[in-house]
Amino acid sequence: MYSERLTYRRAVRDDLRDLHALDNDPDVMEWINGGQSVSLEHFTGQVLPVYLSSLDGSLFGFWVIEVSGEFAGWVSLRPGDNPLTASIGYRFRKSAWGRGYATEAARWMLELAFNEANLETVTATTYERNVGSRRVLAKIGMRLARRFRMTEEDLLQQDTSLNTGEVWDLDDLEFEITANEFN
Repeated sequence: MYSERLTYRRAVRDDLRDLHALDNDPDVMEWINGGQSVSLEHFTGQVLPVYLSSLDGSLFGFWVIEVSGEFAGWVSLRPGDNPLTASIGYRFRKSAWGRGYATEAARWMLELAFNEANLETVTATTYERNVGSRRVLAKIGMRLARRFRMTEEDLLQQDTSLNTGEVWDLDDLEFEITANEFN
């Protein structure tokens, strides 16, 4: 699958090295887990299965993004609280930052969510200080829906953040867009 400049495909076990490197870059992970590294053993046993869980034929899950055949990051669509909602996420190598790839990938994912999966609402969450991610969400038409503070229990339920269990002192922000707002 393609968008204007990006190629999308499902994550596979052969992506282990690229995905692990992405999740171990302190700058990439600054607003996700404070830039903490994770061992290859933990990543392979706990995190990689989440990235690979999308091989069920649905649009839900993780999509690896390539630029000119090279790994650039991923975008995801994950089921929400009811069958008509979902959330999007994305993560890119530093070398891909500032090129509009996150905006293009997130917009592509919204198109799939609304036009292929017939969802009614899509959300995305980012940390208050993650200005770059907030800009991407604004560019694709998402609006701030709520502010909330993560709890230790919330952190333990996250499967791709590689978090340290440390509750941060500022808010997370949830953005949303409806199918009517997108189309």
